[in-house]
Amino acid sequence: MLTDEPPAGPVILTLGDSITRGDGTTTGQHQRYPDHLQRRLTASGADAAVVLNVGISGNRVLRDGFGPAMTARFTRDVLGVPEATHLIIMSGLNDLGGPAVSGGRRPAAGELAEGLLSLARRAAEHGIQPVPGTTTPLLASAYESFRAEGNEEVRLAVNQVLRAQRDWPVADFAASVADPDDPGRLAPAFDSGDGVHLSDAGARALAEAVDLSLFAPGKTQPAG
Repeated sequence: MLTDEPPAGPVILTLGDSITRGDGTTTGQHQRYPDHLQRRLTASGADAAVVLNVGISGNRVLRDGFGPAMTARFTRDVLGVPEATHLIIMSGLNDLGGPAVSGGRRPAAGELAEGLLSLARRAAEHGIQPVPGTTTPLLASAYESFRAEGNEEVRLAVNQVLRAQRDWPVADFAASVADPDDPGRLAPAFDSGDGVHLSDAGARALAEAVDLSLFAPGKTQPAG
């Protein structure tokens, strides 16, 4: 039966690209990072929490490609869910690797960071708690376009901006799956095999990078 009653728990949207969508994880086994996050919340006692996956493979923050850019689809895919209480944002790799394949220029670090933060601002303006996430490693990528000269420097600079801002809490996805001995690459145990997409264990590590206290009733937490 349809009801106008508000949701009993947080409704968390995970906005992203193929990593959020779950490419590289075991098909049909609910091993994507939003699935693991849902299980963590349930195990913590947040039985009414709902995690919705709004990842699109190949998606970018700033430019259309595989689907409209995140800045363009935000109204439909985020604001179009009136029950949404939280938004976790993770993207940027396709903005770096895509231009070498489909043309156009790679965005500067400031442009990409601003694009990600603009999504957070739009969420906050509509009463949705944003949680920006850092961009995951790419140097072990099997795809040459991701390893193109300068991409790693841009990724690191974007992540520095995200970690340095104090408006919202950050999920440090990059640190959670990086090889401790070579942080520009995924840790082998978390690599699905192509150097970019996460294995089941890697997706679990992403979910564990999200602070569950952010979803406590009435909690709106800025960064410390």
